[in-house]
Amino acid sequence: MRFPLTIVALALATPLVQVLGAAPAAAQQSGLTRLLEAELARFPSKSGIYVKHLATGEEATVDADGRYDSASTIKVAIMVLAYQLADQGKLDLDERYEIKASDFRGGSGIFRYHDVGLKATWRDIITQMIITSDNSATDIMIKRVGGVEAVNNFLRGSGYTALKLNKTTLDYFRGLMEVVNPKYRSLSPEDVFALQSNVPYFTEPRAALIKEFNEEAARRNQRELLKQRSPDQATWLGVVTPRETGRMMEGIEPRRSRQSLRAKR
Repeated sequence: MRFPLTIVALALATPLVQVLGAAPAAAQQSGLTRLLEAELARFPSKSGIYVKHLATGEEATVDADGRYDSASTIKVAIMVLAYQLADQGKLDLDERYEIKASDFRGGSGIFRYHDVGLKATWRDIITQMIITSDNSATDIMIKRVGGVEAVNNFLRGSGYTALKLNKTTLDYFRGLMEVVNPKYRSLSPEDVFALQSNVPYFTEPRAALIKEFNEEAARRNQRELLKQRSPDQATWLGVVTPRETGRMMEGIEPRRSRQSLRAKR
């Protein structure tokens, strides 16, 4: 198991990953670093941590440059790009988007529990992508900001050399089904959601597909197949390091707020 941990005032709805950022060489010998190393040694996982005190600049890290499966933490990069586009006048946060059946995604989030046709503002969609880690909202926003490559171009242009969005959540979930049989690569968004949900609107017309998939997944031991491929970075939703994720989180903190913290010392 890989487990990057970032100590930031932002909760992401994912049980897989919580991340942080970086630390200079001097901090490697700090008491906090030694404490973190000792605590992490108790867990059967590969772990990375970055901690920074914004007022003092003090840092502590463990495997700060190790690469980890981003899980939902990569959604922060999508949010930052979206707000940059809003600042540039290329995205109207008050404009509404009508959610279609093909937009629904499994996993975390609340949009999947609403009816098709819900009209949410882009601000609402970004908010749900972060506070409930909504996967439907995530793919809607990836498309709105220009796609996976646009997100990665933004990251490279901002100096992040490791952070990367590999794919949409649809492609990620479809990949979980492809391990059972390559033919499932051609599943539609509605098919994928039906296999992940119990919403009659989606499941009833696909009862035969659901039965076939579940039987084949049990016969081929889908869980073991997924375990075997987990070290392959290409299968992850995205790639993060504690150091670069911490740098992004610090960048979100208003400069004025950081200056205020230092002034209060």
